[in-house]
Amino acid sequence: MRKFVFKSMIVVFAVLSISCTSASKVKETYSKYKDNGKYGLIDQKKNVVLKAEFDEIKYNEVYLCTSRGQKNCIYDNKLNLLYEMDPEAHNIKFVSPNLFYYNQRTKSGYSSYLLNLQTKESNRPHAVFAEENNLSSEPWVAHQSGFFSQDMQVKTTGYYHTYPYRNNRAVILTKDWETEIINENFDCIVRDIMFVADYYSEGLIPVSFRGYTESGEWTNGKNCYIDIDGNIVYECDFKFDGINRGSIKDLQTIGIIGSFHEGMAVVRKLDETWVILNRDFTHFYLPEDCLPASYAYTNGLLLVTKEVNGKAMYGYVDKTCKMVVPCEYSYAEPFDGKYAIVRKDGVDGVINNKGKFTAVTDFMYK
Repeated sequence: MRKFVFKSMIVVFAVLSISCTSASKVKETYSKYKDNGKYGLIDQKKNVVLKAEFDEIKYNEVYLCTSRGQKNCIYDNKLNLLYEMDPEAHNIKFVSPNLFYYNQRTKSGYSSYLLNLQTKESNRPHAVFAEENNLSSEPWVAHQSGFFSQDMQVKTTGYYHTYPYRNNRAVILTKDWETEIINENFDCIVRDIMFVADYYSEGLIPVSFRGYTESGEWTNGKNCYIDIDGNIVYECDFKFDGINRGSIKDLQTIGIIGSFHEGMAVVRKLDETWVILNRDFTHFYLPEDCLPASYAYTNGLLLVTKEVNGKAMYGYVDKTCKMVVPCEYSYAEPFDGKYAIVRKDGVDGVINNKGKFTAVTDFMYK
């Protein structure tokens, strides 16, 4: 969740960056692999379909593959090249599946541009964009302080910050430092919010409402999940006020703490205990001494970490928190399609959801 400074207090949104893989409705065909620090793609039979020559591969209905100074490419789901950007373009971000925000050096210094994938045109944008993960199926495209229509006509500005629409709902921070949830007509449907996720996921969003003392001062109110109409569907003692991302190092962490993915949510209680919820709000607890290393289930599994002989090791639990892949990897990433990137005994490879390990060298040169 994002950090916002209110007039008399600091409010922290406990949101971690979400990889574009979880933003799209289109299921990926391929999985990432890693070799010598570079990413590539393999198919379901572990055939290399895209060589490991990229610093980063993101997905939001199309593949964005970037390696600054070398190669920046956009591919469709069959890995047909849709567009190759200037190698010197950097800080390339998904705005939506059709729009990409990036920086590039000019004679006067660095400038920002917005690439429209449909028209193949790059223009200087009249707005500032973050890694917004807008979807083409939603009515509006969020930028830093307002929304565009999908054809990039300005609809509304004047917010302090906006977040992407999901289920025709969006989280905004107003110029008066009020956090609200609005509908597709920009009408406020939920207010008096202390903490909230960036956006709805699977029709729900975790919220901490603002309460008031007898003297009228702000205090923590209810912690709960609400539906798209703003109705409370589950009240809980969970903590939605931030997490130290620095405790999860060198991992491509995905997901938003408290948000549902594949019918499961990773949450932290007020007593700092980690709990996994299903859509019936049944509680499951991680194995002893394990902590979440990601905040979204992928391929039915959650990446977890555990200290072993003074070192952080990684494994995976299923949706009942049963350990199905032991914490025996010195490096691991969430599942990306059928496979997950891991490192074991210094050897890079991938595993399937049964924990079967295949070294990169076994499929790169077959």
